[in-house]
Amino acid sequence: MTIKKIVFTSLIAMSMSTVSMFAHAGLVITNNTKQDSTSSIFGTCSTALPGGIVKAGEQNHKVDDITIGLACWGHESNCVADVYMTADCEKSGASKIATVVFDTSKGVRSVTMNSSQYTITAPIGGFFFQVDGGPSALASKK
Repeated sequence: MTIKKIVFTSLIAMSMSTVSMFAHAGLVITNNTKQDSTSSIFGTCSTALPGGIVKAGEQNHKVDDITIGLACWGHESNCVADVYMTADCEKSGASKIATVVFDTSKGVRSVTMNSSQYTITAPIGGFFFQVDGGPSALASKK
């Protein structure tokens, strides 16, 4: 085999493995709260990724499959995201409100809540989750 054929075959093989690596479903997040939301995925805050902050009140925030693939690299079937209601994960001293476990090809596996102020609705096997609740408007005015 000539060098050209070896290089060409290698490039084809790498491109096919890259396509399958990123062949994950995207994720849609709705934030029905008055706080921005971020997630810490294996110690990296989502702010380090494109579109990593879900703004307060934002509907249908799309996280594309390439971003999910990068965040969950090496943990595709068990991607663990700690959810915070801040724009900087735990850096401002906030506690996580929940942990969402996600499979990049099968969707949400589980949600464990750590706060009674919020709820996360996420159908198992789905590629959508919604955050509701938080401090009431009256409590925030005190």
